[in-house]
Amino acid sequence: SNDLVSSPDDDLFDEIERYIESLSIQMKRVSHQASGLVRKSKEIANGLFEFGLAFHQLGQSEGEILGKKLQLVGSTADLLSGLSAQHADAELKKLEEPFKDYLKTIHAVKLALGRRHDKRVSYTALLHEIQTREVNLHRLRMSPGREGQAYSTEMSIQRYQAAAEAAREDYAECSQRVLREVDRFKREKAEEMKMVVL
Repeated sequence: SNDLVSSPDDDLFDEIERYIESLSIQMKRVSHQASGLVRKSKEIANGLFEFGLAFHQLGQSEGEILGKKLQLVGSTADLLSGLSAQHADAELKKLEEPFKDYLKTIHAVKLALGRRHDKRVSYTALLHEIQTREVNLHRLRMSPGREGQAYSTEMSIQRYQAAAEAAREDYAECSQRVLREVDRFKREKAEEMKMVVL
């Protein structure tokens, strides 16, 4: 990375990469815990259903007064099971799924940072190629009888310079887009996180 072209935003991008990596680790932990919470809520709903079913069956095998009371306990457990299942579904939609979406967004930010790095590498490679060809051109101009090769090398340098300029613009545009999107992500994440917690 020391050989790569530097830009004034490099420190900012290093900070963004550290932030995204840290956020990714923390978000995976929170997502894992949210999934565990939803799973426990579903287990509670299933447990209450089985509990209610057992009391219904026990109530059917007992006498009239005790049997009715046991079946009433079973019905109440069924009602609680339904409420727990609704709560688990709400947790899934309002807690687990948003965290999974955050993880996907974080992955997209990592991909965007990777694309910026690739564009930086391409631009750097073109600049190095131009330098190599300029050194070669200088040697060819110093050698008598190699004017044809010198002209050819000069033309290739011009093509590489045009390609390098296009790569530089592409790299700068990509950098600015990533900065805008990361800024938007931070703003929206804060607001969405507030809603999830509420």
